[in-house]
Amino acid sequence: MSKKVVIVVVLVECVFAVLLVSLLGLMVESINPREVVTELYFTDENGTRYAEGISVEVDLSASLDVQLYWRLLSETATNQEVSFVSDVIDGSVVVSDTGVVTFYKIKPVAVTVRAMDGSGITATLILAPKTGTDPNPID
Repeated sequence: MSKKVVIVVVLVECVFAVLLVSLLGLMVESINPREVVTELYFTDENGTRYAEGISVEVDLSASLDVQLYWRLLSETATNQEVSFVSDVIDGSVVVSDTGVVTFYKIKPVAVTVRAMDGSGITATLILAPKTGTDPNPID
């Protein structure tokens, strides 16, 4: 075979391979699509849903730690991990990876939970300490 024929055959095979992979890749995606989180929200310890951005009064007289609760929808999402961030950058209020808010200084804080599946879904809750609930009022 001449070099030209070999080059044409190789190019045709490459184009065919690209088309085949594209077609099969689309078929696999349509058969088993990646599920993402469709909704994310904060709840109380009993599962009652909080409205987005609502301010919740917290009693810090017994502990400076507050456990947050949240819920993800769809529960079949491929990645159900979340991350937390607060609007306090001076370290006086810290949010752990598990949703525990620790108050080193008694002041309101907005906490945002973000789905880590790439959906961009977030929810925000404002924690407002009750007046006079500081267990260590000397600070």
